[in-house]
Amino acid sequence: MSRSIKDQLVGLNPKFRYRGLNQTRVETFSDAVFALAIRLVVLSSSVPETFSELRQSMTDVVPFLFCVILIVVIWMQHYQFFLKYGLQDARTIVFNTFLLFLVLIYVYPLKFLMKFLSVLYGGFFTRDMSTFNELYADQIGEGDMKFLMIIYGLG
Repeated sequence: MSRSIKDQLVGLNPKFRYRGLNQTRVETFSDAVFALAIRLVVLSSSVPETFSELRQSMTDVVPFLFCVILIVVIWMQHYQFFLKYGLQDARTIVFNTFLLFLVLIYVYPLKFLMKFLSVLYGGFFTRDMSTFNELYADQIGEGDMKFLMIIYGLG
């Protein structure tokens, strides 16, 4: 017996009348932008040429993981919105374009913040904080951290 498309969507509320069961051009374009955002996170790292560079690049795995998780969470909410409401009017497209713009703009600051926070929280458990301050004072100042959080709050 053939099941309907709605029955094949796992984890969705069967009592809700979904309106966007067919993927639209807006969603396809949006999926491409989210894929590009993840690719930009990957490409922002250089290819190691020595073993010590390789070992150093392995420290980027945790920040990369958190970046991908955050981008996928936004993508999943985006997917569910279009699945539930299926809107394709000009207003929704404008808001969607602004969301995609923010996703692309925040890719590099997101990776910077995740790398910084992984080193910061890793420093609490493995390093003396004075060593942390010496190593990373040139990357971000005390006042800059507040500004960085304001930027993320606005985004």
